Order: sequence, then C-alpha cells, then structure tokens
Amino acid sequence: GPIAGFTAGTGPIVLLVHGWGERASFLGAFIEPLVAAGFRVIGIDLPGHGKTSRGRTNIFDLANVLNDVADQVDGIQGVVAHSMGGGVTAVALTEGLDVNAVAFVAPASDFEHVMTKFETMFSLPPRAMEGLRRQIERRFGRDLWARLSLQKLAADFDIPALMVHDRDDNQIDVADSEALVAAWPGARSVITSGLGHDKI
Repeated sequence: GPIAGFTAGTGPIVLLVHGWGERASFLGAFIEPLVAAGFRVIGIDLPGHGKTSRGRTNIFDLANVLNDVADQVDGIQGVVAHSMGGGVTAVALTEGLDVNAVAFVAPASDFEHVMTKFETMFSLPPRAMEGLRRQIERRFGRDLWARLSLQKLAADFDIPALMVHDRDDNQIDVADSEALVAAWPGARSVITSGLGHDKI
C-alpha cells in the first residue's frame, strides 16, 4: 500500500531510513544540510511506523520497501539510516538496492546481540526471550541470525560507508559499529561521546 513520507530539495536522492519504533521526521536534522549540498531528500515512514502504521512488519518487508521506493524514484544516490534502519538498508543492499554510498548512525549490526539488549532493557525473563527466539526462528528459519549478521553481509559490499556511533549509546554498543567497519571494505567511522542512541 501507500507509504507516508516527505521530500525536499532537488538533485540526486538521499533516502532517510529511521530505526525501529521511529518515523522519518526523527531524521529531520539531516534535511537542511543535504538540501544545501545539492541533494533531494526523501524520508519515509516504514510500514508499521509513523503515518504508515498499519499492520505488522519485519526486516525483510522493510528492505523490500526501500527497493520499491528506489524503483519509483528512478534510483537513489545514498542512504542515511539510524539504528535498525542500518540493518534494513543492509538487507536491501543484498536484495539489489543500488546506491553510491551509505551513512549508518548507531547501526545494529548483530541481531542476536540486539535481542540480548532487548532482554536487558525491558527486564524480560529468560523463558519469555526463549519463546520469542523460537517464534522468530519458526517464522524465518534457524539460520536467520547468520543471514542478518551485517558483518558477514558487509564483506560483499563495494560502496563507501560511514558509521557514526556514540560511546554512551545504551541501546546498541559502539563495538557493533567497530566490527562493521572492520568487515566492510572502504568503511570508516566517527565516534562521538555524550549523545547516546538518539541525540546523535
């Protein structure tokens, strides 16, 4: 169905991809500088989020949406993605998303690690987490965690990448970005302090 979003500026397109539970406007601070640099910015609310909030979704559906958007606008120059949006973008790249560069802000690169963080953040009992893992694996296969390892996927990527991460991020460890940079040919990182997961 239709995807809610916005566009600003003219020129080569940069797509803004928000994280889980967010919306395109969360990345609004990127609009003005990108437009000033000569880009057209497109921000979308992914399915299950923001004004495109209908129904359930998963990372593979979200990755398909990125490819659909790229097809509709005749190509995307680059992507700026936050948090889980980095994982969505990486999966989209494996499924044919053709861009010249990406910038990932506080990316989740190890989804098994994300599950552990999720368990800790919400004080979920081990039994509940085990049930959740089993349900996910029944739906997507036991090899899901390997298929979603961004470090493994990144080894085959041949576009420049920038990883920006804060040392004080309490949702996704800065080590996730460091591992991703080590695995991704041509990637580099910028590490900040004091901004956490969202203010960055």
